[in-house]
Amino acid sequence: MPYTAPETSTKIIDSHLHIWASPEEAAGKYPYFPGKEPPLPEISIYCSSNWSDANAINISFSLQLLNSAIKKYPSKFVGCSHANPAEDGSGVKQLEQLVLKGLSFYISEIEELCTESPSTVVLIDHLGYCKPPT
Repeated sequence: MPYTAPETSTKIIDSHLHIWASPEEAAGKYPYFPGKEPPLPEISIYCSSNWSDANAINISFSLQLLNSAIKKYPSKFVGCSHANPAEDGSGVKQLEQLVLKGLSFYISEIEELCTESPSTVVLIDHLGYCKPPT
């Protein structure tokens, strides 16, 4: 039975939901990374359509599918992704061209929560990666 979210003013953010192209899309303009095939076609769209307020985040260096999903479903998705840490700066240039927002718009709400409820445990995933020692 599909999940129906209770009526609430609380914003629900799934901070680690991945999206995948269908096999047809992957064969064309959104190829999978080697060994990263999806578990079920369009599972993210199905899940988010059954939540009252969902924001999906996809983590990968290929941002074309993510950008496409954000444009197609702007009320459901807020994108956040890794920038390619290439020393030539190409990852930063790529991010500047896309519609990614991440969670930066919620910083004041997170700060307010932490101030009002200092015992609340806040977990933040994927803040970045360091370059491994050579």
